Amino acid sequence: PSPEPVTLTLASGRSQLHLPLYDASVLAERAFAEPPVNTPVRTKGGMTTIREGSMERSVKMDMTTGEQITRFYIDGGVFGPVGARRIEETGTTISSISDRVYRIHPDDQLCAKATMDQECIFERETWKVKIKTTASMTADKTYFYLDATVTCFDGDETFHDVTWQHKISRKGM
Repeated sequence: PSPEPVTLTLASGRSQLHLPLYDASVLAERAFAEPPVNTPVRTKGGMTTIREGSMERSVKMDMTTGEQITRFYIDGGVFGPVGARRIEETGTTISSISDRVYRIHPDDQLCAKATMDQECIFERETWKVKIKTTASMTADKTYFYLDATVTCFDGDETFHDVTWQHKISRKGM
């Protein structure tokens, strides 16, 4: 969001808006290959659904504070709402959950916050690996602030944990 509220005034007869023109002939000269057909990966033993997936897209407004909240949740993560599945050929179970939340108050753009939490689990027989990531972005009038963590687990034991914090100058943005 803009660091400060902005008022734009257009004066009829004096204001001009210059937009680039679309030149369709440029695209007509390019030959694009046919897109690949998305075929599912086939395994000898197939796949078994362990947990059904789900997806939620919501926009809510807190009637007390006026805060607006947009959420995009997928039980299946980047694979789509597939939940948890086992690859029968290897006996490996894969699951991923992604939860993204965007918050803002219309009267205070600088309270905006974007967060993303993601968890991926891979398990087979005696081993289980889990990777949890979190990231958030906020801003003030001068800087964008990015915070992120990655935590890796072998079973229930953490074997890698790292945190980043970045402060990026807005430079008028």
